Amino acid sequence: MLARLTARLGEAMRGLIAEVDDRQTLRLVERAERLWRAERDGGAPPDAAARADWRRRATRAYRYLIHHDPVGLEILRGLVERYVKDVEAASLGTAVGLRPPGARVVLRYAMRQLAILLGGLPLALWGLASHAAPYWLTGAAVKPLRPEPDVEATYKLVAGILIYPLAWIAEGWLLWRAGGGWPLALFVVLLMPSGFFALAWSERLRRLYRESRALLRLVVDRDLGRHLGERRRAILDEMDRAVARVPEPVLAGREEPRA
Repeated sequence: MLARLTARLGEAMRGLIAEVDDRQTLRLVERAERLWRAERDGGAPPDAAARADWRRRATRAYRYLIHHDPVGLEILRGLVERYVKDVEAASLGTAVGLRPPGARVVLRYAMRQLAILLGGLPLALWGLASHAAPYWLTGAAVKPLRPEPDVEATYKLVAGILIYPLAWIAEGWLLWRAGGGWPLALFVVLLMPSGFFALAWSERLRRLYRESRALLRLVVDRDLGRHLGERRRAILDEMDRAVARVPEPVLAGREEPRA
């Protein structure tokens, strides 16, 4: 029973996941999908099945073309990667589908995000204050060890398991000595929620900064969005021509691509 269940789960997963040969290929497929959905699908978020089907077909096309038209595939790959690089260099992040927005849209967006940030500021500050000391102490404890970059996070995790509880106990004791039971109770109740909220608030602030730069760039340079759109459409046209060279049985998965 367990073996049959495992086999069925594996078959279902293979039906949803596009298998790729390496991370670089996966990034190419993801970027191509983002371009296609921004231009051809109106940027609407697809359901998981449609997204998996698109990636499966794109991966099959890639595997076919890498043997039958490697030069054309490399050209297409370069076009996609240069486009994404230029978009990121223009402070647009990965928002490849952005169109030049109106000034009112930008103003409404900025006011809404600022209202959310200001409304959550007190709890975010409480969370930052509660976790600032153990965060700093953890970094200070790991720094003299000079760990390699790939294991630095592990060192900080191990140190944090020891330092964070001790720092929280010390902070709670100071609050109890300064104000009694109520400040201590408030500290304990809000300790975890305020920490997670502070992380979410900080991420929202960083995202607002990135998106604001992108929107401002598009508002100031009205030709930027048009230029990026022309390049995006040219890439998609080249992508269509490449896929047209792939036999339909290969795209549908009924025939394995052969060298």
